[in-house]
Amino acid sequence: SAVLTYQAISLCYYAFDVYDGRYQRHTGDDNTVDIDSSNVNANLDTKQGDQLSPFLIGVRNLLTVASLIASYRTVRRRRKVWLTHYDPKVISSVDRDTEMGRKWLAVQHSNSNSSSKHHNPKLQKKVERASKKYDAKLRQVHVLQNNKLTKSVSVENLLACSTCSLEDSSVVSLSSPSSSHEHRQHSVITKISRIHNIPYTHGGYFASAPYMLHDPQWIYILRQLMPDVYVEVARRVHLGDAKLIHWAENNPVVAAYGTIMSCSSNTNNNVNTNTKTMDVSGAVALEWDVFLDPILASRLTTALDVQSTMISKRHETTQLRHVNNLIQTRALHLVANMLIAHGNATQLILEQIPYPHIVKSMNFTRVKHARKTLGGGIEVSRWLAIYAAALKMGWKCSSSKSNVKHNSAASTPLQSPDNSSSSDDDDEDDDCSGADEDSPEHLISKLNQAEHIPLRTSIAAVKKLMNKELTVLLDIKSRHVDKRVWALVISTLQKLGISIEGIGSFFASDIRGISDMIASQGHRPCREVIFFHSIGDLQFACHMRQVCDGDTVFFNSGSLFQCDFPTDRLYEYKERYNLRIGLYTQEFAVDPVSIQHIIEHVNAHADLYDLGLSWGGVNGITVRSIQPGRFTSTDGYWNQRYLGKYWRADIEVGDEWQSSTCDVVYGTFQ
Repeated sequence: SAVLTYQAISLCYYAFDVYDGRYQRHTGDDNTVDIDSSNVNANLDTKQGDQLSPFLIGVRNLLTVASLIASYRTVRRRRKVWLTHYDPKVISSVDRDTEMGRKWLAVQHSNSNSSSKHHNPKLQKKVERASKKYDAKLRQVHVLQNNKLTKSVSVENLLACSTCSLEDSSVVSLSSPSSSHEHRQHSVITKISRIHNIPYTHGGYFASAPYMLHDPQWIYILRQLMPDVYVEVARRVHLGDAKLIHWAENNPVVAAYGTIMSCSSNTNNNVNTNTKTMDVSGAVALEWDVFLDPILASRLTTALDVQSTMISKRHETTQLRHVNNLIQTRALHLVANMLIAHGNATQLILEQIPYPHIVKSMNFTRVKHARKTLGGGIEVSRWLAIYAAALKMGWKCSSSKSNVKHNSAASTPLQSPDNSSSSDDDDEDDDCSGADEDSPEHLISKLNQAEHIPLRTSIAAVKKLMNKELTVLLDIKSRHVDKRVWALVISTLQKLGISIEGIGSFFASDIRGISDMIASQGHRPCREVIFFHSIGDLQFACHMRQVCDGDTVFFNSGSLFQCDFPTDRLYEYKERYNLRIGLYTQEFAVDPVSIQHIIEHVNAHADLYDLGLSWGGVNGITVRSIQPGRFTSTDGYWNQRYLGKYWRADIEVGDEWQSSTCDVVYGTFQ
């Protein structure tokens, strides 16, 4: 931080010197002295004009102070968050001082109190009689409201402050912790139309983070599996739902929560508790933003070049077999160290620099060590291990909540793994704890103790729990990587048991032909997805022959508001180039009215948008609090409006693209 600050100040001085005319290039010898009177007068005039204007001096001082404050905040964040997030004292202070921590402590205390009541037989009988009366009253209220048969909830489960799903939760006008918890959930969410076709979950269900942080049980899961994220989010949860969604991108715990909620909403909340595997029929592909280690990628490229040379020169089979084994080993090592991260703006800009490799290595290291709430990375093996543990803990809690009996005497309170019930008929699936080696405690201990988790172990845990292969779509962030390397990465993931839905990039040249390479290796080819910032970028790519016949394209749906939804013209481009079109949006920057309009438009033109809309939240609901402001637009376009081109209505499909005034004024970096 100190070096970067010094460089920034030096660049500011240099820029202002150039602007004010002080910087001059000397073509002669600096030691020569010219005693000509005209030169002396010129030198005196130059010295008199050396001083900067007061305005430039003020701006320079302001930038200097701002850079110092930024460096101080960076060092302070390192000390407060990065270096002490595993300290039990820090976590306990966050539990005590933050709203999210107090929410979990309230549930923990209520569970401990309800467990202690079971030790008194007389008190237990009173609680059972009160529970029966309350259940009967609650059933009458539900029948009078909607004439629907709903599940009975005991007093202990009401104290647990946890609901089975978001869509079936109804606000009960009774004074109880559960009713207040459900009221808080309904104050956060609002219902929207369901999307008929979701190709993948944008950001890995990161738009469901505000709902998850209102569920105390999932707060506990986040606290146990990712304490660093828990500490940082708990301290900054008051900044709003838009920030929470942005921070939750590529988070494995949030992805597990979204998977369970989406499956329960798509199956009408019918949870099968007789099996130990999840019903993931409603789950869609997860999006992974991935970075590759440039050093490992270059080593793999070297091995591939040696293999090509040996094949061309027809070397012996033994040597070629040795090289093939070396390639497979390096490919597995590269995949195990692959980072799931989006990166911040500076890191993405640095990734566009092709050379030298030291810049890419430094950038990869910065992504790896950055905070996970600011685009930082997490290794694939650890991501999958946390995802599997969160799925298991969340699924056990959902199963126990859905297995509640109408007879309150037979029901068991939902407890945290820190508390054990004294009831004799508790089993492994009635709470969120267990004693086997697949129990949450065992998974958490393995995560905390192991520095590196084997990739095969993590994938096997996810596959065993879901009873199917995990499906992902790779959004590559590492640029200037050999396509053969990407083909090997995808084929290696497929061998390990991960289904690759597609590989996408904003640069078509980075992914063109990868599917054919994978097919030549004898593996299932994946879809090549080209992302665009706007519909204008898609139009530009079509006219510049950057789009080929049959390509799969996605662009930001917020750009449709800029050109009044040119549906008929888009049909012409689709038929001309045989495109498969899908949309995505920035969920943290879209309000309920805008996303409702987009969903209705996509559902009404399913033949045009045959890939639908990729939604990063639970289908059918969105966050209520994101609303447009005086200086902000919430159409889902976000900062991509400064990168995308505008749609041109003055050009036909077969015409040549020519720069116009619109391109000069609004055109940006492509």
